[in-house]
Amino acid sequence: MYSNLSKGLMATPLAAVLPQTGNTVSMIFATAIGILMAILAITLIVVEIKKRSS
Repeated sequence: MYSNLSKGLMATPLAAVLPQTGNTVSMIFATAIGILMAILAITLIVVEIKKRSS
């Protein structure tokens, strides 16, 4: 399996592979940051609601 993978990587030009991995990494980062922001916003809203109800 490992040799097949390396053969595939050799066959595909690096110029075609590198932008794809870069896009994937940036997409994962953007998604992670988006999720963190959403959690932060929800937490702040919940805290505000609790403050007002008490």
